Amino acid sequence: MLQPSVLLPSLRGSLLGMGQVLIDAVLPPRCPSCGDMVERQGSLCPPCWHKLRFIAEPACQRCATPVLGAPDGAIVCPSCIVSPPVHDRARAALCYDSATAPMILAMKHRGRLQAVRAFGAWMARAGHDLFGESDGLVPVPLHRWRMLWRGYNQSSLLARAVARQVGLPVMDEALARRRATRSQQSLSGADRARNMAGGVFDVPARSLVEGRRLILVDDVLTTGSTLAACTSALLEAGAAQVDVLVLARVVRGDLMTISSPGE
Repeated sequence: MLQPSVLLPSLRGSLLGMGQVLIDAVLPPRCPSCGDMVERQGSLCPPCWHKLRFIAEPACQRCATPVLGAPDGAIVCPSCIVSPPVHDRARAALCYDSATAPMILAMKHRGRLQAVRAFGAWMARAGHDLFGESDGLVPVPLHRWRMLWRGYNQSSLLARAVARQVGLPVMDEALARRRATRSQQSLSGADRARNMAGGVFDVPARSLVEGRRLILVDDVLTTGSTLAACTSALLEAGAAQVDVLVLARVVRGDLMTISSPGE
């Protein structure tokens, strides 16, 4: 028999989805960023579309930070050389900024899920070189109480949208969040790291991940504390490799610049 902790989030998520279908049937589709009317659900209006900053090469292979003026080939930014992340590679579709934040926060906190399919397509394009070497997509999990309250895990929805594009399995059961933590949104980098310390995540069964090459999926990469905690748990359980794929990543200050040879 399914436990209430499974049934209630599923029921709430189903009702949310049904409600959204009814709303879409009677209300005109709106831009997920600014709310202006658009031709179809999930699409952005032209002004918001042109404000998006997609991350393209050259970008750091380890953290997906855009790097201007870098030579051709695989690039690792100075920050990752000095302090390498726990995961192997990272890919991000967008820069997280004033143009992307409204639609991502609306998806995450207000159930505005119309653009998830488009988000998945953008993420699949950003991570195209990861999929051929991967055994599955692992969404960053929510704690059960947050799942009960929200009714859905946005990382799982994004993983499923990517999976539809690339054909990899979504491994929801591979990773669990055992301890409730404060929201990372308002915390400093040091506080984020402390918030994720102490076994927040674990793997329910080693057989789910042992020897497998996995891609962690999340909505936003900020300092990487959450992804580092997830990666450590997967590697400790025997995963062979962990890459990261996110919808957007924070780029602090101006885009990082590496001078080309001779300058």
